[in-house]
Order: sequence, then C-alpha cells, then structure tokens
Amino acid sequence: MVFLQKLRLAGTDRSYWEELLKNLPFITEPDQLTTTYKILASTNNSTALRSLLRQSMNASPEVMRDILPLVVKQDPLLAWEFFKQNYDQYFEAYGESQFIMAYVLKTVTQNLDSRDLYVEVKQFFQDNSSGTGTPGVTAGLERINSNIRWKQNHRHSCRSFFYTFARKHSRKAPAAVDP
Repeated sequence: MVFLQKLRLAGTDRSYWEELLKNLPFITEPDQLTTTYKILASTNNSTALRSLLRQSMNASPEVMRDILPLVVKQDPLLAWEFFKQNYDQYFEAYGESQFIMAYVLKTVTQNLDSRDLYVEVKQFFQDNSSGTGTPGVTAGLERINSNIRWKQNHRHSCRSFFYTFARKHSRKAPAAVDP
C-alpha cells in the first residue's frame, strides 16, 4: 500500500521514479519480479515508463525481454525510440538467439502505425543488422502495414462513431433542481 502511494506521488519527477525503482526490494523469484514490473508498467506516465526501461537495462536479459512488451502496450512510440537508442545492448543480449531476437523485434515494431514509422523501421534495419531476428523484422513491418491499412479503412467509421457518441451524450441536460 505504501509503495502504491509513493507511485502516485511520483508524478512526472524522473529522479523520484528512478530512485523508487532502485529501491525496489530485491526480488529473486521471476514470477514476483514480473508481477512487480507489470504493476509499474501499467501507467501512461512516460517519465515512469522511460525510467522503467532504463532500469530494465541493468537487470537480467529476461527482465529486459519482459519489460519491453509491457511498455509497448502503454506507449509503442516511446518503446521504439528507447529500443533504437539501446539497440546494441539488445543485440548483444539476444542477437544469437533466433526466437528471442525475432520476438523482441516483432514486439517493438508491431504496434507502430504510420508510413513514416514504417520507413524509419525499414531504414533502421537496413543500417543495423537484425542478426537472427530477421523474421521478427519482417513480421513487424507487415504488421505496421496492416495497422496503416486498418486506420485508412476505418477512420471514417471511427470518426462518425465518436462524433455521434459525443453529440448524443452532450445533449443530456442536467436535471432541473427546484429552488
């Protein structure tokens, strides 16, 4: 409970988040560690997510691998930018392991959804070896294309839905109160 209070107080103060992460109890069981990181990653606070990613780089390769998809769910662009900046460490940890490297590369790219990001990902892996993770890059690029097509095909339906929803709910006038 105290830990959750500290998380709430942390706000966007980067140093506070980093200190909080450094002072996590030493957890030796992988399941408990994963659960703790899942709780920490369930925020939309980009400062906290960035700190969590930085902290994971000092942990075991398993933690590095497990944190990335948690952050991707909250902020795919933040995860992609962090991954690019720290690619050498990820490559060193997983470059020789085909299935893990492919998983990491697919995970970090599959939620991106713009033509610019597609080009950026493609260029990044032309300039940097994907090692044994080439299938992950291919799958990630296919997924980005699929996301782009979905947005193009459904944007009018989504806009119409939200417009109708907003109009419908904004028309409800508050009940009159008799003086």
